[in-house]
Amino acid sequence: MIKPAFYGLLYVGDAIHRHSNTKERGELVQETYLKNAINCCLSFNAMGYEFSLITNKVDLVRERVAKFGKHSMKILQGDFALDVPSDIKFFEAHFKLDVFRMFARGELGAFVGLVDIDAILLKAFPEFDDNFLYVYDISTASFEACTPEVVAGDFGRLGAADISPKWYGGEFIVGSASMFLELTKVLDDVWPHYTSAYRNLHHQGDEMLVSVAIEKLRRKGVQIFDAGSAPLVQRWWSARTLHRQPFLSNVEHTCLLHLPSDKEFLGRTMVAPFNADAVLADYKAHIKNKLRMRRALSNIESLLSRNRKYSQHI
Repeated sequence: MIKPAFYGLLYVGDAIHRHSNTKERGELVQETYLKNAINCCLSFNAMGYEFSLITNKVDLVRERVAKFGKHSMKILQGDFALDVPSDIKFFEAHFKLDVFRMFARGELGAFVGLVDIDAILLKAFPEFDDNFLYVYDISTASFEACTPEVVAGDFGRLGAADISPKWYGGEFIVGSASMFLELTKVLDDVWPHYTSAYRNLHHQGDEMLVSVAIEKLRRKGVQIFDAGSAPLVQRWWSARTLHRQPFLSNVEHTCLLHLPSDKEFLGRTMVAPFNADAVLADYKAHIKNKLRMRRALSNIESLLSRNRKYSQHI
């Protein structure tokens, strides 16, 4: 049985860069992100998987994580060399490309996965096949918020005008070192186009780049497995969204649940051993009133004939 070694990324930027989906800024590592990483690690360990955190400031992160008590999370110094434009959105997320390069060299294992740290593993994954690159296709949701025609235009700016657009979430990618080697080769070709055109793209971040690269790999014959259809992973927002979401009860049976708008909640649930049922119950209680208020806001917007965002249901 192939059991991947899993990794998360925490790149510590400077004061001008804002982490995604938070209001926080600053050079110092935010406690919420560190707690998220520990919680993510606890959930993976509970299901029998190795999990390590890769960072650019290993001593600082180790020092800050130590105050949260004993845990088994390994913290590794990453090899970060990508020249990311300083004014770009989702600045830190671009360094996932450097992690892919580390994966490609085989130094972190023969079969590896990168997951976002604001996610929790609720049950063990089924067996993986090293003939596939496992990714998360979120095209249906993404194309509700942004039309395929807009994405196709961006693909063209990145040298992929002849490829039908798809969109892949950045919270989950798993494969062999050789698969990541092929991915990094394509990303190296896409990167110059991206740095020239990023100000004119509808989205900036690793998902833009990786979505183009994955479709280029598919055209080359690389076998791509959609982990969302299994489902191995699901993204769920408690915030209002531009796309419709299933009820939480319809996605809570996934293996990996990504909760990008609930980092603060995840940062409060660092309990060992990790108990998926208890965390889910606490989460539903946490968001109950939040969702009720946001549904009311959506109804008001509808009455006022404003552009309505979708509210969520448990």
